[in-house]
Amino acid sequence: MKSRIVYFANIVRRYRHAALLAFTGRIIMFIAGGIAIGLMSAWYMIEKGSPLTTTYSGSWHLWTQDGNVGADPYTLAHMSRGGRLPITSSSALYFTAITDSDGEELAADCDYILAGKPLDTDWWSLALYKHDGTSISNKSQRSSINSGTLLRENNGNYKINLARTVRPGNWIELAGGQQLVLMLRLYGIHATKDAQRSDSIEQNLPIIRRQDCH
Repeated sequence: MKSRIVYFANIVRRYRHAALLAFTGRIIMFIAGGIAIGLMSAWYMIEKGSPLTTTYSGSWHLWTQDGNVGADPYTLAHMSRGGRLPITSSSALYFTAITDSDGEELAADCDYILAGKPLDTDWWSLALYKHDGTSISNKSQRSSINSGTLLRENNGNYKINLARTVRPGNWIELAGGQQLVLMLRLYGIHATKDAQRSDSIEQNLPIIRRQDCH
């Protein structure tokens, strides 16, 4: 009888240990899953933003509180990650694009034409970066163009070529095979603050059309 009692007692102990281990494993998995979801959501909010922090106009992406005092933590983290110290959005706007107008990611092995209309600002520049935020290196040693040097049509419209080989008119040379980021910086916005994201700016942003890929 005593041996049977010991036998069943051992079974009970093993069951308790197994149940405890299973419960502990579930707790660890739950905590790890929560951490992973939290990190992924934080990355997304810093990288992509949300309707509360960003707006989209075609391919162009704008962080609405960029450079503002009291900006939300995700905007501040996004600015810090990019190594930028922008001035307030009442004086300047910073638009970025990582896709063309068809939603395809910008890549250095494809040529592009940017077709734009006059922008209601004192001055603007368009710069090309690698996906990690560093400047591209090319033989022409130029990865940007600005409103002061831009060649325009009679009506003020313009086209900018992004290509690996020389193009007539406005041209920025592409090099390498990496993904690309375009940044459009606008300074001295003529429209009032409430109208900065109105037709005077957003509907005149350049359309990005992909051409041949190599």
